Amino acid sequence: MTDTGIVRYYYDLDDAIEACEYRSRQDSGLGVSVGGGWWSGGGGGMGLGVTRDASDHCDSTTLRQRRTDVRLEMDRRGVKP
Repeated sequence: MTDTGIVRYYYDLDDAIEACEYRSRQDSGLGVSVGGGWWSGGGGGMGLGVTRDASDHCDSTTLRQRRTDVRLEMDRRGVKP
């Protein structure tokens, strides 16, 4: 990879980390629902549900490690971002 390419890749990783963490903050996937009702026979009921969807969770750990590796390579080459 050229020096220009590695700098571009470093910033692409930075953008990917930011997008991942922003999406994770915005899409918490937490839902709360409450329901209740009365029936004609005199009975009543109430329910509470809490759900958390982790299927779209973005973990930026691997992206951060890759960015660190790229930064070390840039330092080795004497390239500044």
